This record gives sequence, structure tokens and C-alpha cells, in this order.
Amino acid sequence: AVTDHEVTTDTITADYWKFLPEFTDDLVESMRRMARDHNIVVAGGSHNRVAEDGSLRNTAFIAHPDGRIESQDKIHLTPQEHALGARG
Repeated sequence: AVTDHEVTTDTITADYWKFLPEFTDDLVESMRRMARDHNIVVAGGSHNRVAEDGSLRNTAFIAHPDGRIESQDKIHLTPQEHALGARG
């Protein structure tokens, strides 16, 4: 369950690693459902996730009407993303 959360400079690193990735699976599933229900391709924005290797990634997802999901990790990270420990 999501609770109210104030983002501050003290919480931002933990937010990128712990709080924001909690939403990624639900966002991707919503995109998949929308693509299937409306027979469209949905190109979602990028979302934070923790990859299987334990690294922080900023990943864009594309949902197809047949249920397929394609993804692409951001390649050119900002200095701030590097500072948070993200990898491309």
C-alpha cells in the first residue's frame, strides 16, 4: 500500500532505489492492458526499476496489442542519475 510520502534531498536516493520501482510492474501491466483493450501500441515514458543484477535502471516500455512488452534501458544518463548509482 502506498502512503503519503514527502520527497526531500534526504530521501531522494532511497526513493529512486526503493519507492519508485514499486510502481513499475503495475505501470507496465496497465500499459499492456490498455494496448490489448484498445488494439493500440502504447509507448510509455521511462520508469525506475532495479534490474536482476541489482542495478538501478531507467527503462522505457512499449506495450503491443498482442500483449508483448518491449523495453529499453536509458543509455545516456544525466549526472544526477549517475550520482544516484544508476547504470545504462
